[in-house]
Amino acid sequence: MATASVAPHRDLSPAQVLPKHLDLFYGGAWHAPKSGRYVDTLNPALDEPLARAADAGVEDAEAAILAAHHAFDGWRAMKPLQRGDILRAAAKILREHAEELAMLDALNTGNPVAEMVADARVAATGIDPRSDDHRQLFSAVGRIRGRRFMCAADRPANRVLRGGRHGTQGQADRPQGREANSHV
Repeated sequence: MATASVAPHRDLSPAQVLPKHLDLFYGGAWHAPKSGRYVDTLNPALDEPLARAADAGVEDAEAAILAAHHAFDGWRAMKPLQRGDILRAAAKILREHAEELAMLDALNTGNPVAEMVADARVAATGIDPRSDDHRQLFSAVGRIRGRRFMCAADRPANRVLRGGRHGTQGQADRPQGREANSHV
């Protein structure tokens, strides 16, 4: 993966990049963990605490899943162009804050900052449906034998991923005959 440079003009000190909210975010709001538990997250390079973050449990996960189910009804009712606008806005935020996210990841895991900047930008590309890089990330989306599939550009040309009603499920299929090259 290519590395990315870090913008020298931004203050990437821990005080600036560490989150101000350390609770759980779901359903459009911050929530304290239902257990009341918080745990230290450590800087592995210094073995020092960075912050005390919420320790989510099963009840928290269930509440977040329920909130996601409720939000999905509104998402599903939205027109595709509206959903695309939201995804592009999210991608823009990721790109604008790639350096801060990278530094946060580096502080928390010890990963190289430049590599994490590149990862944040790749994540933004993956959710921006109109990005040229997004189009290059996937070489084709189409149908074989009535099944929708997506073939990632880094996969061998003779293998495709096919999916059922809920999208790609990671099942490989080798098309035969004329269909063999229909995904390239």
